[in-house]
Amino acid sequence: KIDILGRYGGDEFFVLLPEATPTASKAVAQRIQKNLSRCEFKVKGIPLFLTVSLGVTTFQNAQDIDKTSFLEKVE
Repeated sequence: KIDILGRYGGDEFFVLLPEATPTASKAVAQRIQKNLSRCEFKVKGIPLFLTVSLGVTTFQNAQDIDKTSFLEKVE
């Protein structure tokens, strides 16, 4: 109920998991990567598959981080 998914750029997205541990966050990233790799799209009969690069970072006191600091940490 409190997780947030958003689009940051043209092909860049983020997922905020405020109550997740670093281990749980990594598991979520791996699950997203695995599920996306299974998606098949056909363009003019040619099968195409998605790939995704993911990173995980954590914050101890996220409320103390401003937008600039946040983006520097996750980029």
